[in-house]
Amino acid sequence: MNLGPNPGQVLCAFCHEGLDSDDPDDDPLVPIETGRAKQHYAHENCIWWCPDVWQDKDLKWQNVGKALSRCHRLKCAVCGEGDAPLGCKRAACRKNWHYPCAMEPTTGLVILEDEFCVACPACNELLIRRVRKKHLTPRPHPHPHPHPQPNPNP
Repeated sequence: MNLGPNPGQVLCAFCHEGLDSDDPDDDPLVPIETGRAKQHYAHENCIWWCPDVWQDKDLKWQNVGKALSRCHRLKCAVCGEGDAPLGCKRAACRKNWHYPCAMEPTTGLVILEDEFCVACPACNELLIRRVRKKHLTPRPHPHPHPHPQPNPNP
């Protein structure tokens, strides 16, 4: 059990926070299988927004242990703590966040809810420019010199 400063308090393996005292039903801590002997827990939102995990047909989370190992060395750009799995949509960006930190309005992050990812403001602008450029640049015809078709009536 991941214990916090108060004995008996269960903490999220990703964001290191306990139950939300305002409304614990809004984002409950759920047990997760990590492949380790110690029982771990995660907020539902923290695990949904972790890019390396998925649910199988039985709705059991998969790849959680590997995701925790990967993000253990990743520091959050907001709070500076480790285990920050949520990276910027632009792969070249090196920033990471915990889910609760990323959702803070003061970060200025662009929240892409339908993709379960975020983009920092500078990278979001770059991604938008790339899309615009891609759509404005004339594309060559896939076959600029089509092969002559054989005459069906020789």
